[in-house]
Amino acid sequence: MFGTQIHWTTFIILLVQVVILPFLYINYLYDTKNVYSRRFLKLTLAIILYNFFSGLFPDPNINLSLIIQNLIAYAVGIIYVLYFIYYLYNEFHITPFKYFSVKSIFIYLITLFIFLFSVPLFLGKGVDFSRRSFIIMPLILAVVFSIKTSYRLLYLYKKQSKNQQQKHYKLRIISANIGVFSLLMLPIVLSFGDYQFIEQPVVNFGYFIMLNVYIKNQIFLQRNNHKLLNDLKEYKLNSKNKDLFEIYDLTTKEKEIASFILEGYKYKEIAESIFITEKTVSKHASNIFKKVSVKNRRDFEEKIKS
Repeated sequence: MFGTQIHWTTFIILLVQVVILPFLYINYLYDTKNVYSRRFLKLTLAIILYNFFSGLFPDPNINLSLIIQNLIAYAVGIIYVLYFIYYLYNEFHITPFKYFSVKSIFIYLITLFIFLFSVPLFLGKGVDFSRRSFIIMPLILAVVFSIKTSYRLLYLYKKQSKNQQQKHYKLRIISANIGVFSLLMLPIVLSFGDYQFIEQPVVNFGYFIMLNVYIKNQIFLQRNNHKLLNDLKEYKLNSKNKDLFEIYDLTTKEKEIASFILEGYKYKEIAESIFITEKTVSKHASNIFKKVSVKNRRDFEEKIKS
């Protein structure tokens, strides 16, 4: 398309993502301490780079060695895979599986990339041979990682109750599973060859599902914030639009946990709902109480609700 190797499906996907990017950045600037916004913004940048370079390269009309073009395209793909795994672990508070930490996967992929893709390519074995020799191990790693992650996400899904709050978290878990499936499809599609018109739509499908749920999550968090703000109206704030963060300097996660506390959830129930340990909930709660100038949960609830 436009005299390049970019397929029209890749171009449309890129166009949509480039249009979305400024809105994600503005949303991040609205609250720079919102870790959800920061992570998703980086995920979007990573997949845009992946779509652009894997769609554009290799192109014999570009004044750059085809070997270098292939190395760049595959390297950017590895970067996207690594950040997606990092995003998944952090977003769902999944303890990295044994031998599957982001650092370990980075070492595996870089080692395989150098010795099974780059070296054969420089030795003149050709892209097809280099791709086939390289993709086998990443495919095995992707299958094992997908099974482990899906099992963990299924466990989290089953622990959710049927109330409205938990329906929101269930939707996030479903989106994560679709994202994992899309990631698994990347090495599978590549093992058959360079089929851009299949590769990009399949891999990006998971991203767009996660984008939809990310937007819903932002709305969900904002509603929680407004609810907390209403609970604090007794303090006669100078501005009705004043954000809770400005009042007590609560982080996004602390606002979320504060909302659960005010609804009467126990720490164990909160931990199961938002995929973190009970110890982590307790630590966040202590920070909340300190910022609100109370000693414990009971004092916090009395101060807010009285």
